[in-house]
Amino acid sequence: MSINRSLSLYDLLGTQDFIIRIPVAQRDYAQGREGEQSRRRYFLHAIKDALLAGPGGLPLDLDFIYGSRNGSAFFSVLDGQQRLTTLFLLHWYLALKEGEGADFRSRFAPSGTSRLTYHTRESARLFFDAMVRDDVLRTLWAGPAAGTGMADHIRDQTWFHLAWKDDPTVAGCLTMLDALHASLGPCGPGLYERLTGRNGQGACVTFQFLDIGAFRLTDDLYIRMNARGRILSAFENFKAGLCGHLGVNPAGDDRFMHKMDTQWADLFWDRARLGGAHTDEYNRLYLRFFMLMAFYRACETGAASFDRLPGDAQAYIRQLRTADDYNPPITLKNFSLFDGTTLQRITRLLDYCVHHPAFAHAPAGGDGAAILPEALAPRAGYEAQAQLYALTSYIHAGGDPVDNQQAYRRWQRVVNNLVNNHTIDDVPPFIRICSRLGEMAKNHEDLYGWMAARPGADSMPDRKSAVPDQWHEECCKAWLIHTDPAWEAAITACEQHDYLRGRIWAVLEQSWPESARYPDRTQFVRNTALFHALLGPAILSCPRYLLQRALLTLGDYTAGKDNLCGPKHRDYSERSQNWLGVINRRDSKWQHDRSQGEGLFATLVRSVDLLLPVTPGAILVRDVKRALAAIIRKDMKAMTNRRETYHGYPLPQYWWNLMISCPQVFRYCRQHRIGRNYWEHNNTDRTNHCNPDIYLISKTTYGSRHVELRTYVLYQCLKRRRHLFGVLAKLNCTPVSGHGVYPSLDMMFSDGHTCHVTYRHGRFVAVSGPGRKEHVAFPSMVRAILEAYVPPECLEDNSASEIQ
Repeated sequence: MSINRSLSLYDLLGTQDFIIRIPVAQRDYAQGREGEQSRRRYFLHAIKDALLAGPGGLPLDLDFIYGSRNGSAFFSVLDGQQRLTTLFLLHWYLALKEGEGADFRSRFAPSGTSRLTYHTRESARLFFDAMVRDDVLRTLWAGPAAGTGMADHIRDQTWFHLAWKDDPTVAGCLTMLDALHASLGPCGPGLYERLTGRNGQGACVTFQFLDIGAFRLTDDLYIRMNARGRILSAFENFKAGLCGHLGVNPAGDDRFMHKMDTQWADLFWDRARLGGAHTDEYNRLYLRFFMLMAFYRACETGAASFDRLPGDAQAYIRQLRTADDYNPPITLKNFSLFDGTTLQRITRLLDYCVHHPAFAHAPAGGDGAAILPEALAPRAGYEAQAQLYALTSYIHAGGDPVDNQQAYRRWQRVVNNLVNNHTIDDVPPFIRICSRLGEMAKNHEDLYGWMAARPGADSMPDRKSAVPDQWHEECCKAWLIHTDPAWEAAITACEQHDYLRGRIWAVLEQSWPESARYPDRTQFVRNTALFHALLGPAILSCPRYLLQRALLTLGDYTAGKDNLCGPKHRDYSERSQNWLGVINRRDSKWQHDRSQGEGLFATLVRSVDLLLPVTPGAILVRDVKRALAAIIRKDMKAMTNRRETYHGYPLPQYWWNLMISCPQVFRYCRQHRIGRNYWEHNNTDRTNHCNPDIYLISKTTYGSRHVELRTYVLYQCLKRRRHLFGVLAKLNCTPVSGHGVYPSLDMMFSDGHTCHVTYRHGRFVAVSGPGRKEHVAFPSMVRAILEAYVPPECLEDNSASEIQ
């Protein structure tokens, strides 16, 4: 029997007289191992679905099972022993549960011994023979097995030998029987008839059987194929299953499978060769493509109810996105996701790539289909896969990237802006963004016109409301371009920035005169140049930290969790937690002029613009730097008028003034993070809300080395003028790690005495003892030194007290 056709195990044993034997070269039964819970759960879930499916449901196909008989009484299994063993146990369990032991024995043990046996160990063979005995099948279910675990019940039987417990195959079978009992035990009767096909509707679990011995292959080749572990790749197994699905699907035909083997195969071969790989990479790429198409369809069909799906169903959809192998019961559930829509989508995308090879092989960053290999990469993110979904939807809807390049560039621009400005880290946000992309694809012929007609697209910005979402922004930009095509070049130029990447509402809003119908395009172009200059590498990497210090003159600009902001723009999360968050935030923890309705960054842009030369030429970075430095100098002079200085130095309670005056603090925070402690000790009215303890963190958390802001600034001041204090021999600002140990300014004098100064709860304190928590009195010469920079009321002089 060498033909390849779908059979059930029940039918196979009814038409053949051989005994199925697992050869010595095969491993033990691994599907029942303790470490295979996830795979076992998914497999049994698929089997249960097939058993409980109504009339007309497709059978669960387990792909190829093959081996060789070679004229003997045994059929030696080369591939499929795990599935065959599970099917045997499934038939045995349902026959036991439903009283079908006689029928089971007629197929699986007509001569009294099991027709499935293991050649690996004698104990495994004896176990299978014991299971098919007539007395076992008649009496075992009458015991406590119906209410307890099958494995324990079987181990308690007199016919079960204790030595069998040490056989890995027997242990795996018992584990699988426990899982079958838990899954199918509560189900009603009739499952045995459904499994065997005796109900007249055909068996519900089948496989493709192949006797390779009929092809007269040599034993040497048999051994080599067995050493490889497979005769067909995972993709070839998938393709065979898909071929069977197309045979019953009206949307499929022979042309689809022909293209899979010819034109489309060449496309993926070319991709595989580009990476220097060959057959394995070709199979992986091709299979990943089809799995990703199935994932897209699963997202579409479950879009409205993903959060309400059972956990197994959610895990199944997530598995599709990252699947790089093929397990039919787990992965595709009878290929139901390959309906007419999916097949047509695949056909149009791959046909387009075949007919336009220049587009298909365009380099990354171009207008071509370079996103295809990016989306199929082993660790592809949701963003790359959303880009592929957008391209697929565009071509499926009739879009032509090659012959209508303007329409495609507009499409791709909006897609990039939406994908780059959303956090897509799980299936629900992926479904939401793809739902929007699918809606756009239906209107791709006049995308800007359709978007311009969306509600709110032509509305003026409300400066009191939150920043609009990206879709609102895209509709507003489409409305401007649709109204005046000259806007397109200006908007596109503004979007081309590592931080902005299409999120330009702050620039657009700042160019929109109050109560005006349209923004001022001339001002928009100038603001674009200002934003690009302020967020350019020359200013973001400036060692004087001009941008950060200039923003602090206006208010607390810090983003996220006290992030001073650095040049990080790898993805939307990094951008939004750094400068993009500052650009788009309207409010502030505090700001000097609360009457201003615009955000701090917008205020700074306006201030810089006023200080630049009034020339029609390009904005120069050097002029922007001079403007930022002028803003900082002006504020430092104004500190005195605001009574925020002492002897010309910023008062310690105004932490932002200290950071403005001392750029070294930014240099210490290499990962651009600070920490705050809003202490409440002796502060019942919470007057320290703007005067917290500030810690400069060298990395990202308190676990890294950190110092305290006030003592660090004091250290910088003393270090520059230590020569004025002849008694000061050594000076150091000691960082600490973790909690409970406080950073300190360590002073050593020429006479050998030392003093440790820390800042806690709004006061400078002299400390000593373990952990430096004990307060001591300031030595007179230390107090004299400190009073040159710090008001006396900021120096605590209590002794013998403990820091709380």
